[in-house]
Amino acid sequence: MEMYSTACKEALTAKQKAVELHRWRQDEEQRLEESRLAEEAARRTAEKEKAKYKAAMENAQAAQRVAELESRRRVDAEKKAIQEVDDKDETVGVMPFRYRRYSIDEIEEATEFFAVSRKIGEGGYGPVFKCYLDHTRVAIKVLRPDAQGRSQFQQEVEVLCCMRHPNIVLLLGACPEYGCLVYEYMANGSLEDRLVRKGNTRPLSWQLRFRIAAEIATGLHFLHQTKPEPLVHRDLKPGNILLDHNYVSKISDVGLARLVPPSLAEDVTQYRMTSTAGTFCYIDPEYQQSGMLGTKSDVYSLGIVLLQIITAKPAMGLTHYIEQAIEDGTLTDMLDPTVPDWPLDEAMTFAKLALQCAELRRRDRPDLGKIVVPELNKLRDLGEESMTSFLGAMSDPHVASAYSTLNGCGSSASLPETLSGQNPVRADRPIAAKYQLRKIATFLRASCGFGSRNSAIVGRGGRGASAEASLSGVEPLMQKIHSEVRRVDAEILAAVRQQSNSGSKAREDLAAATLAVQELIYKMQEIKNKAEQSETMVQEICRDIKKLDFAKKHITTTITALHRLTMLVSAVEQLQVMASKRQYKEAAAQLENAMILSTAVNQLCSHFEAYRDFPKITELREKFKSIKQILKSHVFSDFSSLGTGKESEETNLLQRLSDACLVVDALEPSVREELVKNFCSRELTSYHQIFEGAELAKLDKTERRYAWIKRRLRTNEEIWKIFPSSWHVPYLLCIQFCKLTRTQLVDILNNLKEKPDVGTLLLALQRTLEFEEELAEKFGGGSRSKESGTDIGEDMVDNNNQTVSDIRKKYEKKLAANHGSENEFNFRGIISSCFEAYLTVYVELEEKTLMEHLEKLVQEETWEIEEGSQTNVLSSSIQVFLIIRRSLKRCSALTKNQTLFNLFKVFQRILKAYATKLFARLPKGGTGIVAAATGMDGQIKTSDKDERLICYIVNTAEYCHKTSGELAENVSKIVDPQFADRIDMSEVQDEFSAVITKALITLVHGIETKFDIEMAAMTRVPWGTLESVGDQSEYVNGINTILTASIPVLGRLLSPIYFQFFLDKLASSLGPRFYLNIFKCKQISETGAQQMLLDTQAVKTILLEIPSLAKQTSAAAAYSKFVSREMSKAEALLKVILSPVDSVADTYCALLPEGTPGEFQRILDLKGLKRTDQQSILDDYNKRGGGTYQPSMKPVVPAAPNTTAAPLTANQSTPAGIIPLKEELVARAAALGRGAATTGIRRILALTESTTKDRKDGPLRKLFIG
Repeated sequence: MEMYSTACKEALTAKQKAVELHRWRQDEEQRLEESRLAEEAARRTAEKEKAKYKAAMENAQAAQRVAELESRRRVDAEKKAIQEVDDKDETVGVMPFRYRRYSIDEIEEATEFFAVSRKIGEGGYGPVFKCYLDHTRVAIKVLRPDAQGRSQFQQEVEVLCCMRHPNIVLLLGACPEYGCLVYEYMANGSLEDRLVRKGNTRPLSWQLRFRIAAEIATGLHFLHQTKPEPLVHRDLKPGNILLDHNYVSKISDVGLARLVPPSLAEDVTQYRMTSTAGTFCYIDPEYQQSGMLGTKSDVYSLGIVLLQIITAKPAMGLTHYIEQAIEDGTLTDMLDPTVPDWPLDEAMTFAKLALQCAELRRRDRPDLGKIVVPELNKLRDLGEESMTSFLGAMSDPHVASAYSTLNGCGSSASLPETLSGQNPVRADRPIAAKYQLRKIATFLRASCGFGSRNSAIVGRGGRGASAEASLSGVEPLMQKIHSEVRRVDAEILAAVRQQSNSGSKAREDLAAATLAVQELIYKMQEIKNKAEQSETMVQEICRDIKKLDFAKKHITTTITALHRLTMLVSAVEQLQVMASKRQYKEAAAQLENAMILSTAVNQLCSHFEAYRDFPKITELREKFKSIKQILKSHVFSDFSSLGTGKESEETNLLQRLSDACLVVDALEPSVREELVKNFCSRELTSYHQIFEGAELAKLDKTERRYAWIKRRLRTNEEIWKIFPSSWHVPYLLCIQFCKLTRTQLVDILNNLKEKPDVGTLLLALQRTLEFEEELAEKFGGGSRSKESGTDIGEDMVDNNNQTVSDIRKKYEKKLAANHGSENEFNFRGIISSCFEAYLTVYVELEEKTLMEHLEKLVQEETWEIEEGSQTNVLSSSIQVFLIIRRSLKRCSALTKNQTLFNLFKVFQRILKAYATKLFARLPKGGTGIVAAATGMDGQIKTSDKDERLICYIVNTAEYCHKTSGELAENVSKIVDPQFADRIDMSEVQDEFSAVITKALITLVHGIETKFDIEMAAMTRVPWGTLESVGDQSEYVNGINTILTASIPVLGRLLSPIYFQFFLDKLASSLGPRFYLNIFKCKQISETGAQQMLLDTQAVKTILLEIPSLAKQTSAAAAYSKFVSREMSKAEALLKVILSPVDSVADTYCALLPEGTPGEFQRILDLKGLKRTDQQSILDDYNKRGGGTYQPSMKPVVPAAPNTTAAPLTANQSTPAGIIPLKEELVARAAALGRGAATTGIRRILALTESTTKDRKDGPLRKLFIG
């Protein structure tokens, strides 16, 4: 005992000494750390000083070499650019084609066989795909089969591939076999998408919009200046203007524009087209009416595009709204509200220029190169100046800071550092060199004070100064620049000297810091040695104490392991006895205890690596495994005997099986899975045998399958109770049943010799959907809440409280992570999806039913609207969409996949068929294709009922256009997401838009036809013998009666937009026609001219009162200007007739400066002058510059300049009425969607146009006789 006390005291004393030594060691380590930190700080200071010295030397050397490098690199870059151009020209000259030809295989491989995922859009000429060719991102446009012929395609592609302009999309190549055009890819999409902010992109600033407008006009002017044939785009719109990644605008679809024939390009700027092409609202009105195409047709489209650039509004009626806003002083309300800082004066100038370009008459539009492009360039320069001023306001007042702000460097960066560090100029990049020179010039202007607007050299005011004044200021400016350069060189030299002086001091400081670091290293080494000695002393003192601790720990572990090993041996022996007697309940508890002890022993044995193969432990483990295998075989044997004994035996067996489930739970999770799988397969054996027979293996017996499983689940409720609820045996049984049923139904459908009956198929599908819904409600659909429990960690320190259920859950979690969980099964669609491929018969039945309903609705349509109706649309259109919605509701209740998408295509065909019905119901001018082609009956006679019908058709087509878009939105929300992107009604909406356009033109032609009688009555009035001027003539009253009867009804039925369109077309037709009708009169005396002038003013008044007559005054201001302009020419003609004979030539030149010599001679005939008296007047007119004209013996009636009436639009080389009727026939065939009809009509019209002299032996006669 005394020895133990002495040992304790010595141990306590040693422990106290160890604590003191440990504290002293910590103090030494702290001092060592402080020394180390001081050494690192000194080292960093030395490195920083060294880096400063090195940077100063490099900057001084860079400043000295920058001028020499800049000059040499610029020369090398220019040489390289010249060499590249020469090489490119040589390469192009050697190639057999002037463009890159791609093969069919290259196109198909790049587009992945024209995959939908590669498709980025679709225009009027065909779809566009985004892909890579030759490691370059490109856009491939596939033209439609009827877009162009092979020879014309190759000819135009070869011409357009040679065109290079910054504002035209570059055509990289083509594939003539497929009709594919390969363009450069434009990253920012179209101007239309950016204006409407598609994809929630940021709005374009007004400076960028002015620049885009100038670029569009520049590119368009380049097309018009193409030699030897000018190019007319014909389809200029925001959708055809693309933006690259720098928002540089480029005109697309230039390769699809029309080449002006060489024979016409030399003398005239326009020619006649056989059919109009372009987009509604952007087409030149004169081109649409007469077919005369010219370069100013693109100017009209440019005007509409310019208005959309500043307003971001739709093109329909936009010119009218802008004119009204300018007159009311509310232009700011029309500007795009997403741009907050519009310059109002410049925006007003921009809008007026756009309105001038969008004038209805071609001759009133400004010249593109002389007026439009310069004005837009001024506005673009203004935007760039405003941006430059903004950057200048944000910069520092000092020169260096201003330059560094412009250069993108810090405020303290100097000129040499900026040039050498931030933006080094490379010799192989001439663009970068040019940009660097610009920055140097900006720096010099900012530092020398030459950046103001008033500067005669760089300011905008210098443009107006004379050349002599500019040259006189060059010498002083050069001297000032040279002096500034010398000053900068002096400053650089001074900086280099200062840096050299400071470098010597830095070297001294560096040597002192190095010496201090060496002293610190020596001290740190001493401290480290002392610490090692202290550590050795402490370890010697504590060595004996550690031995005692290890001995105690080993004894405790050995006792615990032996105790648990004894318990494990006893538990295994008891478990063996219970397994032989099939005492499952007791065996489950004992098995759980055995597993706990086994797990504990296994974890303890991991600490004894040398004894891990101890024979006793190995024997116990093998014995434990064999007992578990015996229990597994007993449980599987008992479950296989279920349902084979008597009722009393079954009750005892169910209780025993319930206890057996506890044993299975105590075993591995794979045992439970195998047991449940075998049980479910045994349950479904009878189902497989029953429904594999020929009697029940039919589609109409599908409902009995679901009745069988429901009955099975209901009658075996006692059996389901023996399984733990966490096993979900009924749930897993239903999963296997669904998979087996799907396989059998697929076999039944595949073995059908004929198409399945629609009723039987739909009934089976309906019952399947109901069964799936019941299963989803019963078992929670596709997701069930997992069993809550305590998470067991992978490495738990304390294993004494761990249960077998915890161990099982840990293994189940691992199994679920590796193989997936069956609890995520979704019953919806597991069986019903097999019907999807066989529902085409249902879609065909729906299409047939819908088409029958459509025919019935059209037959029962009265084509009248009841009085007091709230809508002015035909009842058949409402009924069509009602039956479509019912069909959609029926189909969506069955499926939302491919079948619903196919049904949507049926809806498209039904609506197109309805549009065809509306088109066919419009009044027609001829009796057939032959009459229409020959122009024998080009007039359209319409009654009041016909006019109302046309209005109803316009309103109905507008309603269908709007409702079809809403239908597409609803379907895209219902259908499966993989089909949502393919839901599109644009083609159907185009069909109804064509119906609206054709209906309005037909309405205008009908009103024109009513004027024929009054125009003929005007020519029969004896104007030459009229004695006095009285009230307005009878033909004026007739015109007034016609308009008074028709206009109120049209104004009440048509919407304001379409009524404005109708008025514009009517005024553009009646004004020129009235002017031409004056020439058809025989002779007009002075009294007759005064009476006719009075009638002209009366007609003008009647036309001006049309808006108020229709109670639509919103379009009165713009329409009034248009009518006044059209009728003023007729008034000027009558004033010329009233003028004295000796001054008639002066009056004619003053009032009708655009008149022709033929019209002037006709005026002399109307005045009643003889041919001999006319010669002197004609000579006087020719001397005044009116042109040389030889009088003929026949009276000359000038052709109508611009009118829609068929007899007035034909020229001498084309039979009367051919052109407008040709457009009508082609447009009608295209609207009907019949390609064969369109091709046939084009062939007939081509034969008709070739007949210019003899109608008797023309091709039409040969065609129908021979």
